[in-house]
Amino acid sequence: VSLMRRNNDVTMFEDATPLEQLAKSNDCHLFMFGSSSKKRPNNLIFGRIYDEQILDMVEFGIKQYKSLQDFKSEKISAFVKPVIVFNGYKWKLTEELRRIRSLLLDMFHIDDVSTIRLQGLEHVLSFTI
Repeated sequence: VSLMRRNNDVTMFEDATPLEQLAKSNDCHLFMFGSSSKKRPNNLIFGRIYDEQILDMVEFGIKQYKSLQDFKSEKISAFVKPVIVFNGYKWKLTEELRRIRSLLLDMFHIDDVSTIRLQGLEHVLSFTI
């Protein structure tokens, strides 16, 4: 995980070259990029890079943001494996949704587990269509 603290002038959907160079220099195969502009306010972009070129890139608009402090629960511990659930049959209907599902799995996947101990279940990432 690398957090870029300085402004990196990257306009991903217009010219991907700077992003590909940034990913190459940081040995990055997955990326998440937050941006906000007049044309595209409050966006989060997820992407996957293969062979130093962008393979997938999806932009999500953020309608309502809540920070972790807004939730009245215990904070998430480091290295906790969440259960990832995709709700709805539409995830398998189109190629676009299958690719988004695959990208989200790559982004949030930690390890494959063969069994789940229900007492140890702390967090669920639920994606619903």
